[in-house]
Amino acid sequence: MRKVLPLLLATVALANLGSSCPLSVLQQTSVQFINNSTLGVDVQFFYGDEQLATKTTLQLAGEEQNLNVPAGGTRSLSFPCDSLQAIYIEEAALTLPGELGPERDTEILRDGDDFNCGDTITYTFSGSLIVDFAIAESVN
Repeated sequence: MRKVLPLLLATVALANLGSSCPLSVLQQTSVQFINNSTLGVDVQFFYGDEQLATKTTLQLAGEEQNLNVPAGGTRSLSFPCDSLQAIYIEEAALTLPGELGPERDTEILRDGDDFNCGDTITYTFSGSLIVDFAIAESVN
């Protein structure tokens, strides 16, 4: 009983904290990049902890990530919900010699409006030609 009582008290205390519970920082939002194109895709995206941030604000005060998604490949990342309040792709480009590939970008997705904590944001790249390269967004 001595070992159970402190555990029981701690559980009750955490339950009474509600949303201010320190465990809330463990909640994650996932971002998945799926490449259905026939070439690799170089992706530069920005995200930040300010839900109403503009693209310029995210570029100046947010976090930048760069990654390559190989043809037919998938890359997945997870972020604490508090740090991912807004996200957008600044540039996604098909990987062609001489950096001649087409480029696309996205608008900002915002927590509470476009996604919620715990969701998976998916960016799907498709197309194999310069004229049909596209990015589709979905949230689950």
